[in-house]
Amino acid sequence: MIWNFKEPKEFKKIINAAAFVWNLDKADVLSSDRSEPLATARAVLMVSLRERYRLTYANIGLLFGGRDHGTIIYHVKNHIDRMDGDPDYKENYIKINQYLDNLST
Repeated sequence: MIWNFKEPKEFKKIINAAAFVWNLDKADVLSSDRSEPLATARAVLMVSLRERYRLTYANIGLLFGGRDHGTIIYHVKNHIDRMDGDPDYKENYIKINQYLDNLST
C-alpha cells in the first residue's frame, strides 16, 4: 500500500550505481530532465526496481520524485522492445544489473 511505503534501503546504492555506470551526477538521476542519458538511466532503474523488489508502479513513481504510475508502466512495457532493438539500452541494462548484483554480494 502506498501509504505505508518504505524506501528500500538499497535505493541510495542503486542511484549511486546509476550515477557511476552512466557517469552522471546523483541529483540528475532523480531530476525531471529528459535528456539522454538521464532518461535512459531512469528507465533502466525503474525496470530494475520493478523486477528486483517487486515495487508497485506507484511506489517506484514516489522514489523518482512523485512521477505518475503511468510513466513507470510505460517504461516497463517499453523495456522488451528496447532490449530487442536498442543495443545501447541492452548493454546498459545488463551493466547496471551486474553492478547491482555485485553490491548485494
